[in-house]
Amino acid sequence: CHDTPIKIKKEILIGKPAVPILENNIKPCLLNGGFDVWVNQNQILAPNTTYSWNVISDASISEDDSLMNVIPNISLENDFFKYQLEMTNDCGNSTFDADVFFPKCKNNDDHPVLVIYPNPVQDLLHFQLTKTNYEIIELSDSPFFIVKSATGEIMTQGELGEILHTVNISNWGQENYKIGYQVKGITYSKPFTIIH
Repeated sequence: CHDTPIKIKKEILIGKPAVPILENNIKPCLLNGGFDVWVNQNQILAPNTTYSWNVISDASISEDDSLMNVIPNISLENDFFKYQLEMTNDCGNSTFDADVFFPKCKNNDDHPVLVIYPNPVQDLLHFQLTKTNYEIIELSDSPFFIVKSATGEIMTQGELGEILHTVNISNWGQENYKIGYQVKGITYSKPFTIIH
């Protein structure tokens, strides 16, 4: 007898629904009316998909298939609303964790809010300008940011825009810092602390 080579096909992973594209119409000053979170229906999903929504934050919800209506607690203002979506279809079953920032309503100010997390921070600092209401920032008006230490040393700077920034601060000193930025002629600053 002799050895016969055997060809093995590469394993194909099945049993997980595609990651959903989640959208929302969240904006400040809607504590009484709430807001909706929904699955983008332009996305191609497997047939017979069912949805089950669950909130981790302090809020009450009502479900309507691929849409969830949320009535948040006042404590969520200026914080993240965290939720889960469980999807089941012909591909299998998966649970997705997501969050969305709920901006604070302050004197009817519709200027964007700078979100910083985590704070305090150890290694990677994330910050992003989050739109409030339906404020749109033109590219020519894109704010400039500057990060300074407590002694006034400039650590980093650049265009703020509406993108998520991630800065490795692991080699920065353990102290307090501020991110300064300007929107429509008004100067703002947000503090954060580095701990090692």
